[in-house]
Amino acid sequence: MSLKGAHGGEEQAEVFLQVIREAGLQDQLGFFTSDNHGSNDLMLRHIAEEVENFDPVLRRVRCFGHNLNRIAQAFLFGSTAKQEERQKDGDEAIEMAVRDIAQLQDELQRQESRSKEDIAKEFRKHGSLGKLHNCNVFSRSSPGRFQAFPAAVGRAIPMDQAYH
Repeated sequence: MSLKGAHGGEEQAEVFLQVIREAGLQDQLGFFTSDNHGSNDLMLRHIAEEVENFDPVLRRVRCFGHNLNRIAQAFLFGSTAKQEERQKDGDEAIEMAVRDIAQLQDELQRQESRSKEDIAKEFRKHGSLGKLHNCNVFSRSSPGRFQAFPAAVGRAIPMDQAYH
C-alpha cells in the first residue's frame, strides 16, 4: 500500500490501524523496526492511544543498519554539534588519514599479485579508516551485498577508486 499525502506519524498510524483492524490483528502486534526519524516514534505513540497494552517505547527497535551508518559518519566526520576549533582539528586528521589510505591504495594498485587477504591486512594497519575501507570493499564484493547495504543503511559509502 502506498501512503498518499502527508507522511507524518499520525497519518502513518491511521493507515496502519485501519489495516490491522480490518485484518483483526490489533491484539497481535510485535515490534517495529525503522530508521530514527521522529515520525516513526510519533506513529507508535498514536498506535498506543488506540491499542490496549501497547508500549511504544518497548516496541520500538532502531534499525541497526541506519544506526551503524550514523555511527560511522559521526566517527569519520565528527558531530555537527562540535565547536569549530575541534571540528577543524578533526577535519585535518581526517584529511591526513584519507591521504594515507589513498596513497596505500595507489601503491597496492601497482602490486596486482597480492592476495585480497594481504591487501585487507595492509588497510587494517591504518586503524578505523582502513577497517571501514575493508568493510566497504566487502559490501561491494557481490551484487547482493552491494544492493543490500544501501537498502539497509539508506546510502552507500562512496568509493571513487577503481581498486577494490
